[in-house]
Amino acid sequence: MVEILDDVGHCVDAVLRRVGPRLVLALPLGIGKPNPLANEFYRRALRDPGIDLTIFTALSLLKPVAHGALERRLLEPLVERVFGSYVEPEYARALKADTLPPNVDLLLANILSAPLCALATSVAALVRPGGRLVLSGLMVHESPEVTAAYDAWFDIETCAAHDEWVVLCGARRAS
Repeated sequence: MVEILDDVGHCVDAVLRRVGPRLVLALPLGIGKPNPLANEFYRRALRDPGIDLTIFTALSLLKPVAHGALERRLLEPLVERVFGSYVEPEYARALKADTLPPNVDLLLANILSAPLCALATSVAALVRPGGRLVLSGLMVHESPEVTAAYDAWFDIETCAAHDEWVVLCGARRAS
């Protein structure tokens, strides 16, 4: 069943109700990463140590920060033009500050369909039985190949779709 929600908090509530507190969030490479949604998952894990969050992703861009008056005068217009209203991923800021909580694991990698398929065995080894996997940033035509790659370990289904994009969700089987 596909649900369309317009609030990231409600979306995270729905995911937690459906899959429980063991979450594996796979985010696209860089452009198109749903940072407001990822931030809400991260904030929930910060508030609730019972949530076990693993994030697989790639480039997680932070806005450059100036370290002096001259640098600030040169950098601020560039940052405004390039980043505009870009929402930074909070997990990336925490990673940089070495303040990720113990219930949040982070793997930064190139998450496209081919690497997802190639890494299926390794990813499966990282997800405990009963744990959940969310694979996002996939085109509709890529979902059968990715589903087949994870089928040995997970019960995979399409849990969201929009235009030509899909999100695959799965539960890790016991063996």
